[in-house]
Amino acid sequence: MTLAVSYIAQNSEQKTPEIPTEENWPYSSIATCTFDRDEMIITWSEKMQEITGIPAAPHNGDIAAIGCNIQTILGSLPDAEFYVYSTTRLPLLDEQQPLAELLKPDTDPQDTPSRRIIRFTHPNGDKKYVEIRAQCLQEGTGIILDDVTREFDLKHKLEIQREELKSILSTIAHDLRGPIGCINSVTERLINESALTEEQIAEFIQALNRQSGKAVTLIEEVIGMFRDKPKIEQIEVTSMKQIINSAIVRNQTPGNTANIQVQEKMTPVMGDRARLAEIFSNLISNAIKYGGDPVQIRIGCKKVNLNGKPYVYYYVIDNGQGLTKEEQQRLFQFGETLARVKDKNTHGIGLWAMRHLVEEIGGHIGIQSEPGKGSTFGFVLPRAR
Repeated sequence: MTLAVSYIAQNSEQKTPEIPTEENWPYSSIATCTFDRDEMIITWSEKMQEITGIPAAPHNGDIAAIGCNIQTILGSLPDAEFYVYSTTRLPLLDEQQPLAELLKPDTDPQDTPSRRIIRFTHPNGDKKYVEIRAQCLQEGTGIILDDVTREFDLKHKLEIQREELKSILSTIAHDLRGPIGCINSVTERLINESALTEEQIAEFIQALNRQSGKAVTLIEEVIGMFRDKPKIEQIEVTSMKQIINSAIVRNQTPGNTANIQVQEKMTPVMGDRARLAEIFSNLISNAIKYGGDPVQIRIGCKKVNLNGKPYVYYYVIDNGQGLTKEEQQRLFQFGETLARVKDKNTHGIGLWAMRHLVEEIGGHIGIQSEPGKGSTFGFVLPRAR
């Protein structure tokens, strides 16, 4: 039996997952202000207004900085939290300090390896991190605010990656322990038990073959994750239909009777051919493996706009069991697969690696699913110019 593939026209009423949105990155800048010995603000620069969202002079009844107490002004920042931490460790920001501690002038900055951080929510909704430095002046105290939001965002992402690497190593060790332990147990019996029948020996050999196959598959996936990949070619890819057809052929196996409908016209994207081929091959493989009986798969695309920019949304819909919201949230984490989410009996690298493949070429991947109604896996990529 072979896969049944048909090509269909795009249906604008077809249900598709929500399109993920892009994140905005704040930029760095430095701001200054001065206050007298009574902590009343004397000067408030334009950059200070930009960083904090608080104007220097009154406007439309809003709170203004000049003439007000510096602690009152900085303390009025939405969700404001104040920290002093040592530069010899990562800024975990787990011990808050009174604002007055941050406003004390540095007597000798070289002898005090610490940083003073204010974390707050800007009126535009952005979470901000600013470093504050204070210095004695003739008329009072001067402070500098340095917007270090990007630095802290990057350090936060580094912490996430570090935790993800720990999860990778833990998952690999856990998933290898099962087959290797089984192989060790079976070989000990083969060595130590002389009264085994030919039938028992054959069963043990089959068990060895199964467990070694599991171990080899996991090792190959791990090697594939960390192997140096070819440089990304972010080019216009017009042959999307050809890439999808090749991915279908790669999943052609004896006894596979899946019925696959492919949209006739495919919109070109900016991407990398090799990675796109791998992404579609994995999506189709999952749809076949976890589809219904018989397996019904639909592949298509539609043009979308994200933040005013043109994108293409590609999707693969199956008729499998579907997933709950909680299962969907876990799905693209390392160590999770569709099978593992359902019965926890398999290792999980595929969808996590697929997410990274999509992100490498400037896209986002997601899922929409309901129990009993199948799943739709989809990703967006920039539309070809």
